[in-house]
Amino acid sequence: MGALLDDLVAWHCREGGAFEDVDRRVVRDRLGFLLGTGRWLSARDDGGRVQGWLAWVETDARGLALLRTHDLDQLVQSGLTFQIFGGPHVYVMDLIVAPGADRRLYRRLLYRDLPRRVPQAVSISGHMVRPDGRRTFHIRRPDGGRYEALMGVAA
Repeated sequence: MGALLDDLVAWHCREGGAFEDVDRRVVRDRLGFLLGTGRWLSARDDGGRVQGWLAWVETDARGLALLRTHDLDQLVQSGLTFQIFGGPHVYVMDLIVAPGADRRLYRRLLYRDLPRRVPQAVSISGHMVRPDGRRTFHIRRPDGGRYEALMGVAA
């Protein structure tokens, strides 16, 4: 697990990475927590090297509403609690592909591998951080279709 954590931290903290300007210890703690939940999957190349990684939580409607509007770190600091294990909604906490890896791995992990791993999910959602820094929320059915009905989930 140590080598995987080292690789994930390096990918996230590299120049242009999502956590480029964040203290590596903070990134390591966050990713270590996600690894420790056991709710993650990876894609490996023919040589066995990890090329992509995805971590998620399973939450209820209240948790989904909170995650939609707040960063996990904000929620932890505020003391708000919500279900992260066993709810019907899957929220993707982290999804990354190794530098130089096939960019199609994002879709494979999100739309093929994750629904197979959590077949009982009624939705799969998460935030995407755009190159300009904007965060956009996405929610889909496990089959990849749009799920507008869940866009108005209330706390």
